[in-house]
Amino acid sequence: MFAVMGVIQLVSACRQRLGSVAETPAASAGAMPASPIRAGDRTSTRFVLMAPDATKLLAQLEDWRGRAAGHAPASAMPGTPELELMRLEAEAGNYAEAIRQADAMSGLPAAGTSAAPFPTEGLSAVDAVQAIASLAEGRRVVMINEAHHVPQHRALTIALLRVLRAKGFAWLAVETLYESDTLLASRGYPVPASGAYVNEPLYGDLVRTALALGYHVVPYDNGFGAGKADREERQAENLVRRVLQRDPAARLLVHAGYDHVNKSGLLAGVPPMAMAFRRLTGIEPLSVDQTVMTEHSAPEYEHSFYRRAAASLARPTVFLNNRGEPWTLDPTSRDVTVFSPRSKVEQGRPTWLRLGGTRVALPVDRGICVTAAHCIVEARPIAEPPDAVPMDRVEVRRGVAPPALMLPPGEFRITATTADGRLVHEARVQAGGETAAP
Repeated sequence: MFAVMGVIQLVSACRQRLGSVAETPAASAGAMPASPIRAGDRTSTRFVLMAPDATKLLAQLEDWRGRAAGHAPASAMPGTPELELMRLEAEAGNYAEAIRQADAMSGLPAAGTSAAPFPTEGLSAVDAVQAIASLAEGRRVVMINEAHHVPQHRALTIALLRVLRAKGFAWLAVETLYESDTLLASRGYPVPASGAYVNEPLYGDLVRTALALGYHVVPYDNGFGAGKADREERQAENLVRRVLQRDPAARLLVHAGYDHVNKSGLLAGVPPMAMAFRRLTGIEPLSVDQTVMTEHSAPEYEHSFYRRAAASLARPTVFLNNRGEPWTLDPTSRDVTVFSPRSKVEQGRPTWLRLGGTRVALPVDRGICVTAAHCIVEARPIAEPPDAVPMDRVEVRRGVAPPALMLPPGEFRITATTADGRLVHEARVQAGGETAAP
């Protein structure tokens, strides 16, 4: 495997703590504009109850933002404002703020990374979906990771679902899904009680999309009440028992967090899940990392290789040598390193939320919160009930231009909920129209 050897700099405190908590770019040519959501567009009074999850999210945001105002950063303990706000801001669609909180929690810029520029000589930049799909040929198992506060990483897995399904992958194992949601497959969509991270809309849509494509979606995590050593081994055992024993010829995609996909070394003092899986099965998974070469709140938090390469990135990218072998920062642990592009913001949302041209912007009216200082605006497919994880979610604040919702073509139920539980807006809206690939 082609690689550049050297010391790998990871924000280890952030990675290990999050890993154990229990828990493309251009505008679509010719896309039809969606009708804006306006204050007072209420078309139904069917919802007589508050939206409890939106209310809870707003209440938690207010609480932890208040605590953060008087809190010294750089603490990675559960229950500190940075750790809580990383998750909550991501769930509310405030992606840049989630990243800022993660960097504050890490406490230090990426000191110790190589000062050398990224060695691009002899390497070709290739679309990550295309490259990973090609590298998956002949593989039984692909493992891809995410940073839990960076929904952009989930967008790549969503894109991979369709191309890998066409190649015979029929199983998806997702970290932090709960075994207790036995109705997930029959419903076809997740609810907040489906898993620890699933209430973030892109995580939810990862599950929703997989089910729609015919994947068997399985929980495999053992992180709830388990020790760190027990968690890695049990995750691997669950993959064997819940997938390979049911379908010995299965081709499996695993979406995990951080270093669980490492095939060497130790994670919190024990062999990582991917390493344990290989030992149990003899199967060599294709291990894909997204968590190092990704944007941060400021360049000084980023790996120097990323800072050099990021200016030329328009979409998630893998670098291949002239033999078609992928560049990887750590050849002993991971086979592929993905470089994610920096976010470009239009209508208050990053353009990567277009998901390769499959989503379009639905403008939100400034007055949608009515008299409230802020509210949560959510969009759900019209066929799904109020307790479904929304397709998209934004926080709208008084005096600030509201961010647009990013939705695929179709009919959606739009709701706006305040921190005191009032449903101040509801409408049925048709989003999008014909779209062309960017």
